[in-house]
Amino acid sequence: MFCTHSKKSGGLSSGFLFFPVLIALLFLTPSLSHTGEKPVVSELIESSRQKKLSDDPYWRILLHYKNTWTGVKSVVDDPAFFLAPDGKTNPRSELEALIRTYFDAETKDAAPSVCRFIARYTWIREKLSPDPSTVPCFSCLDVEAITPKSATVIFPTYYQNSPTSMFGHTLITVETGYGNALLTNAVNYAADPGNANSIEYTLYGIFGGFKGYFSILPYYKKIQQYSDMDQRDIWEYPLNLTDQELKRMVLHIREMEGIASDYYFFKENCSYHLLFLLEAARPSLDLSDRFDAFTIPIDTVRLMKQQGLIDKAVFRPSNGTKIRQKLALLSEPEQDLVFDICHGDKKTEDLESLIRDRDKKIIMSDLIGEYMKHRLIKKKLTQDQYQTVVLPNLKMRSRLGTFDETRYNVPVPPDPETSHNSSRFTVSAGVSDGEGFQELGLNPAFTDLLNTDYTRREGAELRILDTTLRYENETHKLRLERFDVLDIVSLYPRTRFFTPLSWKISAGYRRDAVARGQKDGMFRVNSGTGYAFHVPFAGLVYAMPELEIRASDKLEHHVAAAAGISAGLMNDIRPWWSFLVSAQTLYFEPDEGYRETVWRLDQNFRLDRNNRFLVSVFRKEAFDRGYYEGSLSLQRFF
Repeated sequence: MFCTHSKKSGGLSSGFLFFPVLIALLFLTPSLSHTGEKPVVSELIESSRQKKLSDDPYWRILLHYKNTWTGVKSVVDDPAFFLAPDGKTNPRSELEALIRTYFDAETKDAAPSVCRFIARYTWIREKLSPDPSTVPCFSCLDVEAITPKSATVIFPTYYQNSPTSMFGHTLITVETGYGNALLTNAVNYAADPGNANSIEYTLYGIFGGFKGYFSILPYYKKIQQYSDMDQRDIWEYPLNLTDQELKRMVLHIREMEGIASDYYFFKENCSYHLLFLLEAARPSLDLSDRFDAFTIPIDTVRLMKQQGLIDKAVFRPSNGTKIRQKLALLSEPEQDLVFDICHGDKKTEDLESLIRDRDKKIIMSDLIGEYMKHRLIKKKLTQDQYQTVVLPNLKMRSRLGTFDETRYNVPVPPDPETSHNSSRFTVSAGVSDGEGFQELGLNPAFTDLLNTDYTRREGAELRILDTTLRYENETHKLRLERFDVLDIVSLYPRTRFFTPLSWKISAGYRRDAVARGQKDGMFRVNSGTGYAFHVPFAGLVYAMPELEIRASDKLEHHVAAAAGISAGLMNDIRPWWSFLVSAQTLYFEPDEGYRETVWRLDQNFRLDRNNRFLVSVFRKEAFDRGYYEGSLSLQRFF
């Protein structure tokens, strides 16, 4: 219990001894009490003012208050989160409304459930320490029954094929003594998109068109979503919270459950709102104030580590990663046999008769079970088709006996927290068509194909508001050379077992050829989709048919549309040296039509975690004229 029942007192005996002084005080501060307010409530409100509790940083944390241009305002938008009508913008009004609601003995039966406000109620009671005999007792049995043992921040890795997961995601699990981590509760904040498609989700998410909610569900269900369905590896970061800090966090989680806030994809997202739970646990933390424009999930993990919340990381490979590890233990003919059995072209009996090596049989049998589970989750087969293959396979596997499953251990990739920071400043110098130039570039978020530190298995690029200014030595002019509102490239290699599409989309402004020998500004949108493959000893190869639209008053018809293709090869020569060779050709209409072709070589040299050196050379042909451009760039991530 948060308090104990005691007998009510008759009021403040000292008040009658100094009645004239009390009347004068109330006259000078008319806002101290409402009509009919009990003396004990008035006294507690006056005490809260003297202690300046409404200005206390912890009260600001619990109500999610932030300083804005127009004053203090909570980032929570649900009216149900506040007791005062102006509680969203008035910390003192909200605090005093809570005192009036829960510390007046005569209104106890009319007070809303204290569980909705249990964190702030508990804190105010501790700060004011009212006489138990003069105030009512409230408790929240749902929270009191919880004994948290530990908590962990969960980071499912980047998933470019979904706009909801391009930056990754964070959630928190709270362990309460189940013994099995999969049975713990997962606290997750996410938007409720309803039936919105990917385009609607992206647009509404950017401009706050959805409501976001905290929800609590078993961790194993989130693993089914991230690891099994989306094939995303998971990183777990245990938090070194004390028992008292864990209890404070649980109280605030209870307050936030089911409460709505406007969801903003780049700022007030899954990771941003999670920071308030950690600050409620340990008020000395400075987390949420560190994010002004963008809240990128991995940046929040880095900040937690910097402020001493996390000490280690645990890698949980996805179902897809486990399948790839087993495939790597088999020869190509053995892989083909597994594939044919899973697709019904051969039977389990064929494996027993064709493969003599016991260990290989076990690996192939285990792989069949994993891959069939993957196909079932992806709804690529029915339950009956699944059982037709899996049941005979299980019988065979049971006859084969035990196996050293350490051979299945997946090599742990680099911790995403150790990758480069998310914003980038670039200084460049180069020559374009025989004329020198210097450039300054700023990319607020996030990474590109040659700077994806976490993995080289896939190619991932995500740039937001990438801006480049160029100074031309010949004309002595400073120009906006490029402004990419959005640039996404997702290269997922295909195999017989996994067949994802690769795709890209970009939109923004850039200076480019609008006529023979003439460059000018234009707006463009480019999109493509195709395939990527891993080629032994070569690297990741991709090819995509593309469409592009350009608009400029310098174009003869102001708008031009094109179709074409792009292709590329990327690889690491050394851990610190990577390259990308790419080519693109587009055929534009209307007019008589013209073809634009670009050949490009980019080489990236990793100096350290946040400093890179980039060498770029390309040749472009447009309007029957070709020119070269080369540049050297120093990239600093921050």
